[in-house]
Amino acid sequence: MQGSRVALVGFSMGGHWALWLAQRPELPIGATIVFYAARDGDYTHSRSRFLFHFAESDDWVSPSGAKKLKKSLASANADATYYTYPDTTHWFFESDRKDAYKKPAAELAWKRTIAFLNDI
Repeated sequence: MQGSRVALVGFSMGGHWALWLAQRPELPIGATIVFYAARDGDYTHSRSRFLFHFAESDDWVSPSGAKKLKKSLASANADATYYTYPDTTHWFFESDRKDAYKKPAAELAWKRTIAFLNDI
């Protein structure tokens, strides 16, 4: 099926909506990459693989929210990889957010994202 699937990349609220879309088996989503977002739900029929980039301290993604997401994906036997970046907060990837941007974490997250995409 190479070439017949799409990948979603979402940041914060965009990540939340990417996860909503990934739950729809009628969509040709082969990969979902999420930066600092969580959404539990029914991933049982999702055709996506998942990659998550979480901040160590995040006012928008609670530890309980991330735990529910992980439980939902585990229940669905989804292929999911999770990274948490030390000394980061929400928006750590956004270079225009000087209050939160962490260049080393952002570069590592992007490297992992590209490797993940190259592997689908």
